[in-house]
Amino acid sequence: MKIEVVKYPDELNVRRASSVRRGEPGCCMKDDPKQPPDAEEAALVDHIGADLWRAFRAYEKAMFERVAAKGFDDISLADSDVFVFVDSEGTPLNEIAKQRRVTKQSAHEQVHSLVKRGYLVMEQDPNDRRARIVRYTKKGNALVASLKSIKRGLHREVVEALGEKQTKKLRMMLAVVETLKVNKRNA
Repeated sequence: MKIEVVKYPDELNVRRASSVRRGEPGCCMKDDPKQPPDAEEAALVDHIGADLWRAFRAYEKAMFERVAAKGFDDISLADSDVFVFVDSEGTPLNEIAKQRRVTKQSAHEQVHSLVKRGYLVMEQDPNDRRARIVRYTKKGNALVASLKSIKRGLHREVVEALGEKQTKKLRMMLAVVETLKVNKRNA
């Protein structure tokens, strides 16, 4: 599967967002796909945050389709929120909850689901009998290796689509966006 580069005229900004939501190319949010969106509707989805979200979701979707094709068809987007916080040496369960900004109970439920499927194991922390350390199993390490390979492949496809220079420029611009602070008075 190749990443498809689609160019949209400016007047289709709203249609891009709704097509992602409804899974239909070029439809708008109204019941009649030929009727243009009103200004209020357009304002809801026509901003840089929506563009960043759509780009991220497209990348994420491509990644998980490839993960499934490699035999890890039981992995979901919610699972990926756990995997990114487990390091190779193991991570305390309470640290995963803190990083994900969820309760310990919520983190435990998600981790336990991955334990049942054989990707993670929870062990007692040798320094604190009440705490648990989360580690990858052999199957979990195989998934992580596949994810690394898939991400490298997706990166190559983006570079092929945009070119080296534009990819570097994009990454620089995204780094700037990442460091922006919202002015609370204007929020």
